[in-house]
Amino acid sequence: MLQEKSKNVAPMPAKAPAVKEIRYHFFWVFQILLFLTLPLWILPTLIINLIIGRKLRDALEIIPKAGPVNFPGYEGVDFNTLEFYNRDMEIKHAPKELFISSEEWFSMKPENVAIPTFDEKVLAAFFLVNPKPTNKWIVVVHGWMQNRYSILYLAKHFYKGGFNVLVYDARNHGSNADSSCTFGSKEAKDLFYVVKYVREKYQGQTLEFALIGNSMGASTILQAVTNYDLAAVGVKSAIFDCGYDDYTHMLKILGKTRVHWHWFWFYYGVKFWLNVKDKFSPVEIRPLKKIQNCAKMPMLFIHGTADQTVPLTMTKKVYSEKIKYEVATKSKKPSELLLVPHARHVESALTDYPLYSKTTLKFVSKWFSKDSKKKTKE
Repeated sequence: MLQEKSKNVAPMPAKAPAVKEIRYHFFWVFQILLFLTLPLWILPTLIINLIIGRKLRDALEIIPKAGPVNFPGYEGVDFNTLEFYNRDMEIKHAPKELFISSEEWFSMKPENVAIPTFDEKVLAAFFLVNPKPTNKWIVVVHGWMQNRYSILYLAKHFYKGGFNVLVYDARNHGSNADSSCTFGSKEAKDLFYVVKYVREKYQGQTLEFALIGNSMGASTILQAVTNYDLAAVGVKSAIFDCGYDDYTHMLKILGKTRVHWHWFWFYYGVKFWLNVKDKFSPVEIRPLKKIQNCAKMPMLFIHGTADQTVPLTMTKKVYSEKIKYEVATKSKKPSELLLVPHARHVESALTDYPLYSKTTLKFVSKWFSKDSKKKTKE
């Protein structure tokens, strides 16, 4: 049984206005002045970029993993555990349906697995195989600084709805070995390998998949469906929850909110350090530029109207582009948009759980085949 909520639970943070998408342009007069004075400012600016860029890059890679944490309200709780998940739900005043007791978790029989990646790393994961046999799988992709436990609030209703569920720790998160986070670049290919792993594990069955992710996980999914033929490996639909459309733009927003500097002073430096230290370029993560590649993949786009991290306009922009290409290709798989009033970043499911669970279940069910029994290859 679930215990009563602790009286020591930290209060919810005061509501802040939703973050707005900032247009990062210089006035033409300023551009002319910069050009005329190039010899005077270019070297000092590059040095400042390298210093602040390194600071921001290091801040982005400080990711809590397994082990006790000292977050206010979570002190002493192991981060990558069911205990942390329930504590997180408690502090965020989540609906009671989202809590998972030890007894319930045991009844779900989570199977721990290790999934190899394309570059010989290993991703910690667990399978939640539904007691009612089905060939339909939901793959859950968590966001930056989350893990396979902390994202269970996106998974539970799918399991209860009769689907198998796979939840895994992204590289450099959770129980995985230290590496580097590439914010959707290598993670997109990891996702492709995760789906292939399930198919190989259940050879002889024709499996179907739906993907759901929030924040970095959502952008990972969008990056994957625009760069890999996921439909060919059985992916029928995807859910994009509060993700970003272009990581170069997101970097500028993160810089403003985390180091409080205009992008001009750090952007080129952080790109340099990400290339040197983490072997990827933010320019690689621009799924919006390739949205035509997934014109035939049904997608549900979700965003909270009070998101304080990723601008709502990013999701609206991706959705609009997706619809445009669906119309152009005469696709019969139109995507959908769900805006959740008053929901903050990655909290749409917590803010209006009945709406979230009903909408997402209906969406994935719409694109799965109607036969709920396991299909076997002849």
